Amino acid sequence: MDTGRVLLITGLILILVIVFNVILYFASTSRSTRQQLRIIGKLAKQARNPWQSEDEALAELRERITELESVEDDEQEEPQS
Repeated sequence: MDTGRVLLITGLILILVIVFNVILYFASTSRSTRQQLRIIGKLAKQARNPWQSEDEALAELRERITELESVEDDEQEEPQS
């Protein structure tokens, strides 16, 4: 292959890579993109633990039930006069 063609192809590929990186840079610095990235981050977090909010609600319910049961036990243990 001709050396000139190799340099031309290499140069074109290099220019394409630089243009692509510049486009990515400007796209990542815009506000709407940052907001979209936050949304995507929240979705990824939700995907890693899809039942997190339900687990937290159940844990709170479990704590409240335990408190109610301990109050009921205390009331039953009190001697009636």
